[in-house]
Amino acid sequence: MRISSAAAQRIHNGIYGILGHEISYSLSPWLFRQVFDHLQWSAVFARCDLPTAQLRGFLRACGDAGIVGLSVTKPYKVRVLEHLDRVTPPAQRIGAVNTIAVVRGRLVGHNTDVAGIVATLWPHRRGLLGRNAVILGAGGAARAVAAALEHTFRMAQIAVLSRSPRNAQRTWRNLVTTSGSKCHLDFVPWHSNEMRARLQDAALLVNATPLGTWGSRSQSPLPRGVTIPSDAIVFDLVYRPRLTRLLSQAQKSGCRAALGGWPMLIAQADAAFNIWTGQPFPAALHRRLLRDAP
Repeated sequence: MRISSAAAQRIHNGIYGILGHEISYSLSPWLFRQVFDHLQWSAVFARCDLPTAQLRGFLRACGDAGIVGLSVTKPYKVRVLEHLDRVTPPAQRIGAVNTIAVVRGRLVGHNTDVAGIVATLWPHRRGLLGRNAVILGAGGAARAVAAALEHTFRMAQIAVLSRSPRNAQRTWRNLVTTSGSKCHLDFVPWHSNEMRARLQDAALLVNATPLGTWGSRSQSPLPRGVTIPSDAIVFDLVYRPRLTRLLSQAQKSGCRAALGGWPMLIAQADAAFNIWTGQPFPAALHRRLLRDAP
């Protein structure tokens, strides 16, 4: 794709960032600094840590502030939807946005989490096709997980464990009614007995909650007494620390695979960068980022 010199200057010297709240743990600024340094760009990547009251005003100012693109993380993946000028059909169906592109002053919402999830799980696809999965959490990241599992991996049943299953089922309505797949989504309460029962025949357990991240690294989303089947795959979307409490438990259980969130972070960031700039990460840089995480 050929772009004008003015557009190239905007991309190479622009402002990018990650939008969320209480996100001091985020490594996205570090990641994109590696990218800009590799490409010898003068662009900057900012941590935009805002309380909810400032979200609307911040997004309204983006078009005039020289911002090219934003990553979106907790707790705004769903809340930003009402403030955007356009949302792509895949992100609309999922009901969550993790990437915003500023196009001629207009905010366009995308979802690249699905790409990151598929890239991480793809080597294990044969063990997932037609099987059952358990997702812990019902937020924006969980919706992307469910979309990937039902569309790409054709899983038979997905149990979504939430502290408010009725509310989750209501807010997930668009994903449930438009997927067109035969996968059954089941919304169940978050407690030990339900989790234990659902895990018995699950081929995949996904943690889509913040439990176990840098500020709560001693915590696990698994209640005491709940064990991981030895033939299951465990995927923890948390990427910092690299070895979470859940992944440590998974390794001790002898499960088939224990997958952390770092490869997903790189893959979804690569997809977001492509949306913002029209080009992916250089292949050598992508490999180095996977190898040399801080």
